Amino acid sequence: MAAGEMVLSLVSPEGVLFSGSFESLSIPAWDGLRGILRGHAPLVGKLGTGIMSVKGGNGTERFGVYGGFYQVSPGRVDVIVDRADVSSRLDPESCMRDFEAAMKPRRREFDKFEEDEAVRKIAKIRLLLSTRPQA
Repeated sequence: MAAGEMVLSLVSPEGVLFSGSFESLSIPAWDGLRGILRGHAPLVGKLGTGIMSVKGGNGTERFGVYGGFYQVSPGRVDVIVDRADVSSRLDPESCMRDFEAAMKPRRREFDKFEEDEAVRKIAKIRLLLSTRPQA
């Protein structure tokens, strides 16, 4: 690791999804979007649901993250997720079908409202990840 370099490790139950250096990182924290640059103060936080963007020398990589936690230490960030999607591994047509199915009007049970909302939010994130070009 070069002096001043920041390293990210993104780990899911399936294994390591990303490990490498970055210039800037945008994390969907539980309480809003959190930006991390070199020199960030040490921090531990809870992840929310959203798109995590990693900007580095090879461009920007995006991941859908759905719960977990993160830790910022001097020179490194560790992100442990409950579930994640890698944008390059998503099929746009399949994501579109899932999104359309999730958004179809249907009779919903009151006690399933939060679960239905989570399904719609994840379907939207997956669609955005699969259809938007990398920045």
